[in-house]
Amino acid sequence: MTEVQAGNVVLIVGTSSAGKSSVIAELQDLLSDHYLALGIDSFFQMVAPRWGGGMGGPLSTDGFRYVTADDDQGPCVRIAYGAVGERILRGMHRAVAALAACGNHVLVDEMLLDRAVLGDWVVALHDLPVCVVRLRAALCVLEQREHGRRNPPGLARGHLADNLIDGYDLDLDTSAQSPRELAQTIITYLEADAAWTELARR
Repeated sequence: MTEVQAGNVVLIVGTSSAGKSSVIAELQDLLSDHYLALGIDSFFQMVAPRWGGGMGGPLSTDGFRYVTADDDQGPCVRIAYGAVGERILRGMHRAVAALAACGNHVLVDEMLLDRAVLGDWVVALHDLPVCVVRLRAALCVLEQREHGRRNPPGLARGHLADNLIDGYDLDLDTSAQSPRELAQTIITYLEADAAWTELARR
């Protein structure tokens, strides 16, 4: 096979209900080059039910599980992971890197489960062109979006702090623009000389 130039990775980070999936769908429709779209939910769907916290699997302590820490401000839910879950996350990061190394552009729909996950992204993608886009909205907006979704109430709040990261290339409020407008803003940024730098500086 012929050698290829590495593809771009657009790491779109935000808590639950931040609008990542909607923006990524618009990006795939608008971008002139082909971009694969995948994310943490893609890999959650591969997890055997016994290791999955969504169904209360008996081995979810080793895999992924919901941890509830409600307080007087309302529901607060986090996704915790054990040794099997950590291997899956590390594999996901390196799968994205492998796709990009083969010349594929990738849009990553990422809700960081904790700051250690971000650190492993940095390791996995260190020699690739990466743009980090932080999507955010006010908590009241996020909680309003949660209603009617299948995710447990409180997931947006539970992972809000984990995903309000520093070191992003582009920061967007998803309550201020439509998903298509946000996608157009991202594309304009990607076409500028300043893109593809931030992760390399970590």
